[in-house]
Amino acid sequence: MISCNYTEFTLRMDSENMLSVLYAGKPIGSIELYSNDFHNQNQYLRLRLSEYNNLWAAPLFSLLQETVQKPLQVMLSSEDTALAAFLIAGGFERKRSCFEMDVTLENFAAPNSMMPLKTANHGLPEYDLCCRLLFDYYKETHAAINPLTADFEAFCRELPAKAFYQEAGGQIKHFAFVEKNEIAYIGSADIININLFAKTVAAKLFIDYETIYFECDDCDAAAIVLKGLFSTEVRESYDTYVRNNAVLNLAAYCANPCRTASIPYWKAARVQIPQNMRIVHNDDFTIELLKHYTDEPYFRLKHDLLRLKLPKLADRFSICEATLQEYAEHINGCYSAIGISADELQGCTQRSVYAPELWLAIRDSRTGKIVATGIGELDRSIGEGILEWIQVSEKYRGRGLGSFLVLELLNRMKPIAKFVTVSGQCNNPTHPEQLYRKCGFSGTDVWHILRRKSE
Repeated sequence: MISCNYTEFTLRMDSENMLSVLYAGKPIGSIELYSNDFHNQNQYLRLRLSEYNNLWAAPLFSLLQETVQKPLQVMLSSEDTALAAFLIAGGFERKRSCFEMDVTLENFAAPNSMMPLKTANHGLPEYDLCCRLLFDYYKETHAAINPLTADFEAFCRELPAKAFYQEAGGQIKHFAFVEKNEIAYIGSADIININLFAKTVAAKLFIDYETIYFECDDCDAAAIVLKGLFSTEVRESYDTYVRNNAVLNLAAYCANPCRTASIPYWKAARVQIPQNMRIVHNDDFTIELLKHYTDEPYFRLKHDLLRLKLPKLADRFSICEATLQEYAEHINGCYSAIGISADELQGCTQRSVYAPELWLAIRDSRTGKIVATGIGELDRSIGEGILEWIQVSEKYRGRGLGSFLVLELLNRMKPIAKFVTVSGQCNNPTHPEQLYRKCGFSGTDVWHILRRKSE
């Protein structure tokens, strides 16, 4: 069992591949576990829950990933929007869309386009070479989703016994495996010039069949070219969602969030770290890393929402309503190196952690100007409050407005959150860490954002 704030889930193994899901001790459905011998890196799931409450998603999938110790993968119709939203709330990303194409000659854009094709049947050396080319092509196109784990021999056993190919300069450039009216696979070693080959394969099949069938993955450039030859409109796709972040233990995070992760839990479940970046805790940081990386250290602090001070605001200032544009203009006026647009703030209001009561603006009654703003967020699934933006106009600093924002947000979070986290640049000349500690935050955790230097 895992318990954090208001959320309590239990996963019970009923059989080798079936889990019952309980929330607060009550059954809410089941999850079927299954595998794919060709792609066994990820754990495949079929979800059968009584409802898809987005607040359940992050803790449920964190617990499940901790249990199976694998990336999670779900495949569903694009029309199942409720399940898709649930997966996204739980840290999944849509990695692939697959379109099932049933096409006819009437939909074909270039029925008269033909080029010389060669045929290779099972057992011939040319067939074996087409198999090797397809194996390498398939591995490359699927690597970012769920890598191919089958060996070459196992892969080839599943292929149709017939392949079309086109060669130039004694080398096979394009290839397609077909079975009756199905184009099972198409690939190329020269993807830029595959168009005419794809047209010819389709035209050749239309000689014997009224309808052609093939699948098009949007990660497969050759299949996309083939799909583009037809005017058939296919609205529904079968989408693959993957949760492949490193497993973040939810119970450990709730007990010690600032040491467990460099960012709030809801972000850690979604963010992919760029290849040129590393994030390491101060305990793991060594001076040797600076040979290859630049370093920007960030403090991360926690407030347990106990012994809160009451916020105090001078008479000339008051909390006011503000538009997204006013928030953006004030934030951008407080910083020289960072900023945000109104459209980006609009995107923040669409996130699961959006809490309108945690957006504050303070106006100077003498000038009518907004002089301080604060934005907090709430991860309702685990009870984490987050201070995201806290800023005071330069001319108004030192008047207690920053302390008021922080304390007001903390007091608003106390009834709805279990703890609050905040982070910021250690080298910020305005010294925000001092402000947060003054308001009751504590901790010693520092995370280093390392970016690889240009060679």
